[in-house]
Amino acid sequence: MEKGQHRDAIPYLKRAEKEYPDNPDILWNLGIANAEAGLHREALSAWLSYRKALPDDWLAAPKVIQAHQALGDLKARDAELKALYASRESGKDPKLEKADRFCREQFVVEGRKVFAFEYFAPKDPTIICYRFSVVDKKGNEESYISLGSYKTTVEIARELGELKANERIYHLDKYQKTRHWTFGFFNEKPSYDEIRKSIPKILSGELKPVSSSRFKK
Repeated sequence: MEKGQHRDAIPYLKRAEKEYPDNPDILWNLGIANAEAGLHREALSAWLSYRKALPDDWLAAPKVIQAHQALGDLKARDAELKALYASRESGKDPKLEKADRFCREQFVVEGRKVFAFEYFAPKDPTIICYRFSVVDKKGNEESYISLGSYKTTVEIARELGELKANERIYHLDKYQKTRHWTFGFFNEKPSYDEIRKSIPKILSGELKPVSSSRFKK
């Protein structure tokens, strides 16, 4: 696992699971190994077993969501998302209540790993709904794409008559080092699936920015 040889690790983890079927560490690593190997149905099975072993660990929910996404079962994915938000709103889990975001999907674009984060309850003045972190081979973020809405931008657009009272402007941006590119504007919050379709196009260069700028760190 440490060497990144996830597929090779699976037989060993399965042997360990037979000996210790309720061990959460084994089940967690088995889920990761299967997911990294592209065996998403097996990964889902491991995550569900992990959740039974540790029902109070909310981090199992995002893993189940990721597995459903990878399998293309959007109905099951959305049901898990709804349950996760309901659990957070109940206030029964202090750790979940304090969490500001969760990873809802992992995917690869042209050999680059992307982690898609969703924010539970973003607030003004800087609202970030989704953040797609592009990482290098060491797992360090090299760039990210975000869907956001900034209070100042919204106020200016309303003053100019570009927004109705019930509308809010959202923008899709990419950030890398000291560079910033904007790829689109929306007068209402787009769905995750709508934004998700744009990410490969942005990273491949197919989708061109409408503006760009530099900034100081």
